[in-house]
Parts: sequence; structure tokens; C-alpha cells
Amino acid sequence: MLNNYKYYFLIFSFCIVFQTISAHSLCGKNQAIKTLESKHQPAYYNCKFYNYFASNSFILSTEDSLNLINYADSMGVISDAGKLNGEIFKKLTCLLPRIWNSVDKDWHDQLILDKNGAAKYKRLSKIDLTSIINSDAIIVGKVIAEQSVIDTSQCYYFKSTLYVKVSEVINANFNLSKGDIVMIKSPAGYMGGCAQKSNYYTKLSAGNIYQKGEEDVFLLQHHLYKAWFANLRQDSIKQEVFSDVFCKQAFMLPPLNYRYSLSNPAFLKDIKLFYLNKDDLFKSLFKP
Repeated sequence: MLNNYKYYFLIFSFCIVFQTISAHSLCGKNQAIKTLESKHQPAYYNCKFYNYFASNSFILSTEDSLNLINYADSMGVISDAGKLNGEIFKKLTCLLPRIWNSVDKDWHDQLILDKNGAAKYKRLSKIDLTSIINSDAIIVGKVIAEQSVIDTSQCYYFKSTLYVKVSEVINANFNLSKGDIVMIKSPAGYMGGCAQKSNYYTKLSAGNIYQKGEEDVFLLQHHLYKAWFANLRQDSIKQEVFSDVFCKQAFMLPPLNYRYSLSNPAFLKDIKLFYLNKDDLFKSLFKP
């Protein structure tokens, strides 16, 4: 069990990307399929077009699960690892990037322990810093295509896909260069088989709806996208609802990605300064 309310708030801060967008009741399973896909799709619509992550799986190993429980216990997120139940496990899956060694461990650990949100840098709050640390790459890029599908026989959590061409790499923990294309999955899109009104367009609870030709800042989170599927694999109820197929090359965005828009250049400047001063900043914010 979680120790107290503060831990619920802490886990919420780290797991905000896993919130399921509220929708209408499920139905429409016997309706005809409608689609907005083009018959002649560009090559980058295919997941196999990309090769950012050569060997990748969302399947959670026994070792992953044990490490997750032990890490949560050591951080005080759970009071007794032996009593971890399914509901608490769902709240912890967003900590998997730490277990998979895809984040800066020192920063991640200290942000977990900072229950009062004291960690700040210029305009960047604790939640901003958490989004930055959990991002596999931060880029400036232009949306070259947007793909939305209405499938009245299936319900998808990720209802649309953005294809973004990189114009500037601010930071990346994998091989990424200017001119590359990235695939971003989004829960915004047509409800399809998730609701009676299949053509109803649901927007993100927070953030922008990006259009073709739009250039902006994108915090690319692959391992949190991967963790969403690891959570799905552990949840039989969600498996009955969602028909999403994992793409080992795709990313998702944090809900607050809109804060770092090019229309608000101060945030982008602070993010760049953060990476320039990350090590010294860590020592000054988290004194032993």
C-alpha cells in the first residue's frame, strides 16, 4: 500500500503520461469499418522504416518486475514490497525507464525523493524536470504528416500518429540527426470503436493538437510509451478494451509538451541551459 497522500501525488506526477483519456461507453463492435488511411502511404508510415531501437520489447521479464518492486520499495513509494498488488503495480509502471536504464538515474532518484516539489531551475518546475529526464530525445521539428484512423470495430488508446522531421536535436540518448523522421503516437483522435459516435474527435486532456506543417518543440518519450504496453500486458481488463499494436520505434509526448512551444522560447532556452549545466545544477540543488 502507498504510505500516504503525498505518495499518491508523487506517483501522479511521474505517471501523468499514463492517464487514460476519458471517453464514452464502449460499443459499436459490429459496425462497418471506416478508415481515413490513404491507399498510397509514404514509407515512413511503416514502423519498419525506422531503426532507432534495434532490439526492443515491451514484455516485462521477471527480473524487470522484481527490480521495479525493489526500486519502489527503496524509494519509499510502497511500504511493503511483499504486499504489492495489481492496482499499485499499474501506478509504478511509469518507473520502468529507471529500471531499463534509459534515464539519468541520479536525477530520477532525487526527483522521486523530492516530495515537496522543491527542485526547480529557472522556469522549469519539478514536473518539467521530470518530463525532461524521462525524454529519450528533445527536438525541434516540423510535422510532415498526420495519420488518423476511424475503425468502428476496434478501440485504440493511441488514435493518431504524427510524423515529424527533425530540424534541431537539443538532446538525445540514441542516434538522432537533423533531417531524420520520428513517429509519435497520440491519444487524440477519432473515437472509432471506443464509442457510439465513432467520428467524434477527442482531444488531449492537456496540450496541442498538431497540424501538418507546424514546427514546434517535441519531448520524445519512447520508454514511457514502451511502459504503457508493459502495463497493458499486465491488465486483462484493458486488454479487452484496447487493440493497440506496439511499435518498437515509436514515441509519445508528455501531456505538458505544449508548455515548451516555440511560441514560448523562454522554456526552450531554459531546457538548453539545463543540459549545459545539468551536472553542476544537480550538485547545487541536491546537496549531500
